[in-house]
Amino acid sequence: MTVMSVDGKQRSIAYWDERSKGYNLATRLALNNCGNAVRRNILHFLDGDRRLRILDAGCGAGYAAVIAAQMGHDVTALDFSARMLERVESNAGKYGVDIETVKGDICSMPFDDTRFDLVISKDTLWCIDDPVTAYCEFMRVLRPGGHVLVMDGNWYLDLFDDDYRRRREYVGMKSGKRGNMHANTNIDNVDFDIMRDLARDMPLSRVRRPAWDVSTLLGLGAEVGEVRSLDDDPYMTVTADGMMELTYRFVLFASSPGTSSGDGVRYDVVDEAVIDRMSDRIAAMDTSCIGVFKALSDDRRLRMCMALHGRCMSSGQLAQVMHASPSLISHNLRVLRDCGLVVPKRNGKEVMYTLSDRNLFESLLDSSGDTVNRWGKNSGDGQG
Repeated sequence: MTVMSVDGKQRSIAYWDERSKGYNLATRLALNNCGNAVRRNILHFLDGDRRLRILDAGCGAGYAAVIAAQMGHDVTALDFSARMLERVESNAGKYGVDIETVKGDICSMPFDDTRFDLVISKDTLWCIDDPVTAYCEFMRVLRPGGHVLVMDGNWYLDLFDDDYRRRREYVGMKSGKRGNMHANTNIDNVDFDIMRDLARDMPLSRVRRPAWDVSTLLGLGAEVGEVRSLDDDPYMTVTADGMMELTYRFVLFASSPGTSSGDGVRYDVVDEAVIDRMSDRIAAMDTSCIGVFKALSDDRRLRMCMALHGRCMSSGQLAQVMHASPSLISHNLRVLRDCGLVVPKRNGKEVMYTLSDRNLFESLLDSSGDTVNRWGKNSGDGQG
């Protein structure tokens, strides 16, 4: 593994100190945008009754830290940039929340073992020289059964991977050099090529993620729960096995080793103080989604959804794929439409069908999502 020199680390700290003003502007714009995908994922994984002890590791200007604190959690923000921590404190005051700030390196964190319930790492691991050690530190400071939430991307993989180089060229032609928030909020005109040059010596610029993260966490004994793409506009490339999506941004949720039962399965210990609140919440749960599960409990309808995963098809095409009669396909399409899994799209005189939410379908299948991805890959005709 390539290790960044001491001079490289100092250059990296200097770069982020210099970037802090514009990065803070981008952070505040994102905090004011309640509908963005990153915010939705943070809220999704923090939804619960317990007040958590949360570490935002490599916090930047405090985007994740502010959101977690707004939800009532005890939040500590760690970063090696003193300027960034000043921005966190400023944002904590602006948004009326309490956040503890600590200056330090995520590869050698100044915290006791098992201190936190959750470690959040947003857009941090890509720009450090020893991400394996950082993951070890995450596991060390987590309580047994605690969680890690990683949101990151293959930011500079185009330096070493031809597929991602072509993706960068395509996005550049489509959006231009100022086609993202950070470019548009670079109010101090910081030279982004400084970090691009530093990224050449960073190990995660050379591997495809989140596959690398999953294998690393599993090797550390963690249990990987959810992994999903955050790309709004998926980019597809042709492989020997067919079409494959190149993930750029992703979210990953994993657990540290928890309490072990006699059968070797790990379980989180339930806090007795929240039993009543859990009971009330379970009683008040919305069970309207039962129609979706009923629809997917039928083998034929499940396979129809797999056929529509990432593509649009007519009822006639579905009938050919499923080797079923048009009337049977129409009946099952009606069931899938009624529960909201499938939506029709008119293409001239023809009605095409597609999944209403591909990510939702994969989440519903949970571990079967791997089966869906392999199916779509091996079919050789997938579309993003």
